[in-house]
Amino acid sequence: MLCLMLACGPAWADSDYYTWVDEQGRVHNSPKLGSSSADDKAANRAGEQSKSNSAEPDGMAVDPDDFPDEAEVKRRQQQYQQENPPFYIWVDEQGTTHRQTYEPGEGKADSAPQEAVFDHILIPPFRVKNAPQNCCERYLFAFKDALPVEKMAAFSSFARAQPLLWQQPNKKLQHYRGWYFALAGPAQAPRQLRLVSQGEGLRPALLLLNDQLHPLYWLPQLNGVQQAASWARMAQFESLLEIRDPQVRYVIALVPEAQVKQPWSLTAQWFYGTTSD
Repeated sequence: MLCLMLACGPAWADSDYYTWVDEQGRVHNSPKLGSSSADDKAANRAGEQSKSNSAEPDGMAVDPDDFPDEAEVKRRQQQYQQENPPFYIWVDEQGTTHRQTYEPGEGKADSAPQEAVFDHILIPPFRVKNAPQNCCERYLFAFKDALPVEKMAAFSSFARAQPLLWQQPNKKLQHYRGWYFALAGPAQAPRQLRLVSQGEGLRPALLLLNDQLHPLYWLPQLNGVQQAASWARMAQFESLLEIRDPQVRYVIALVPEAQVKQPWSLTAQWFYGTTSD
């Protein structure tokens, strides 16, 4: 049977391969020895496979746009900024959310410093007249806190506030509660004192004393800027004083006894300023 398949089949006479069956009955196709055509076909198949392996896969071609130069990068950045301008989000008093475009330079502070506007300027000609000189020595124990230069002190509880009785000339005695502190550091002029109080409708009074606790200045109601309460903060009052009297050493911030039950707090800060005098 093997002889018939190899020698008798006319279809295989001119072929470069011959077919044969091994002892287990498996059919094989083998190239004829010395056939140059078979060798060429095998070489062509090997070359095509090598070329296929070395070729770039589909979609991996180099795109020049993926490697822009510096000028192109800047152009693309400018185009993106024009198409996507910066913005910020804010909420108004009614709770409505707004989206607003941010303009270049918006929100930057002026380079030139603004001149401070003082609510009170304390100089010797304006000292209180006919004030009782022995009114405050008994409160020496209350001056436990000294306010350092350019530091901030917070007074937030009436539990620590000390009562004070104060009577202006030709007026009735008044009851106050307050915080007592000394101005630490050299008593050189001018000194600037900032007071910020939180509480609805409250404007503290201020009593300033010398080293012997004698009254120098009495401000029954401070001038300043009042900010109304909002959902984010309590009502706030701020007053800025310039102290040009070097004898001022002690300060008492006062609230009338009748208003003690209201939520109230005070922040004090003092620092040296400049003057053209």
